[in-house]
Amino acid sequence: MNTLNPMKKLSQNLKLDTTTENYFLANIKTATEFSKALFEQSLRKKVDSKVKEQEVNLTVKLYELFKNRFNSIVQNDKDFETLIDCLEEYLFPQFKRLQAQQGIADLCCSLKKRLPSLIKSSQVICQLFRYLPAEKFSEARLLVCESLIKEDFFSGNVNDLKNMLAYLQPAEQISILESLRTNWDSILKNPEDFNQIISSLAADECVVFCQSLATYWPSLIKNPKDYNLVVSFLKDHGHTAAITPLFNSLQTYWPSILKTTSDLVCLLDYLIPMQGQEVYGSLVKDWPSSLIENIRDLQLVSYSLNDGQFKVLCETLKCLPTLIEGQPKDDLERFVRNADSQKVKILFACLKKDEPLMKKNAEQASGITHASTFKLGTSFPMGFFKFFSKKLPLILTSNLSLCLTLKS
Repeated sequence: MNTLNPMKKLSQNLKLDTTTENYFLANIKTATEFSKALFEQSLRKKVDSKVKEQEVNLTVKLYELFKNRFNSIVQNDKDFETLIDCLEEYLFPQFKRLQAQQGIADLCCSLKKRLPSLIKSSQVICQLFRYLPAEKFSEARLLVCESLIKEDFFSGNVNDLKNMLAYLQPAEQISILESLRTNWDSILKNPEDFNQIISSLAADECVVFCQSLATYWPSLIKNPKDYNLVVSFLKDHGHTAAITPLFNSLQTYWPSILKTTSDLVCLLDYLIPMQGQEVYGSLVKDWPSSLIENIRDLQLVSYSLNDGQFKVLCETLKCLPTLIEGQPKDDLERFVRNADSQKVKILFACLKKDEPLMKKNAEQASGITHASTFKLGTSFPMGFFKFFSKKLPLILTSNLSLCLTLKS
């Protein structure tokens, strides 16, 4: 910003006479009266160029006289909007555009502590930025932005923030996004709010925006569908470069976002294989018990995992014995019938570590063995037979079906 006010430079050799100055001070107490006085001066066009120049300079002096009194004549948002309009309408025709723009910048600076209470709509914000070009008035523009942020102006007001960002330069956008880093929870409530913001950002600024949300994703993305919406919005606006930072930011939050097995399966459907493996990796170290509560849940998850991942999961699941014990026989048979042979072998290899498990329900062992024969032929039942060798007396005495299965 220039250190020398253009309008002050224009009128530095001129003075209002005491009578005229006293008249203005006595009769102008409000923003409306000041606006009216400027309007009257703008109508006084003289043919003689010297007289005209005097009238122009009188208008400048009127402005200079009241520049430091803006804080007293602006009582509310209507007064503020009135002054913006009059400075734009009555000063722009009289002086060079830069001089009138300086007038609006001065107005904002003198009222900076009150701006949040004086700006009631995004239209006023946009109007200010139209009158204050970034190349000349970056300080005044940032002053307006920072003043609004400091007072939580955008809390629950994402539409105004979107409109303001649309008028900012990239460097200004980044500055504002960084300033809002601790305020996002009061501004963004759902993926649609996120969509409004990114619609006003260029690619690089969108990446910064996503990075600034690192600690707020759980409040914005509550389930896999929310995640899919956010990613879809990024793709729609051409911000694919921001998807990876978003995904990486969520690594520590998957346990809180994925509350059911259906959530996990739904999310894995949205992800490319590599991302699915990363989600799985972030869960497997301390797998949330709510994600797999029974053998059917295990089967659903198994579809999205390769053999190596499934093995690690089975070895990690502390609740694995309880998934088998006491479950309906049909569920167990269905798992063995539908899962691929390698995953079935992995499951039984992990169960082998808990030998007392199947003693409690010989009917389950019979059902699984029968299903295994159907699924895998004769080779797998022999392995299963060896697995349960210590328990055969109990199983055979209570389940004729097992004998018939092995015989067949």
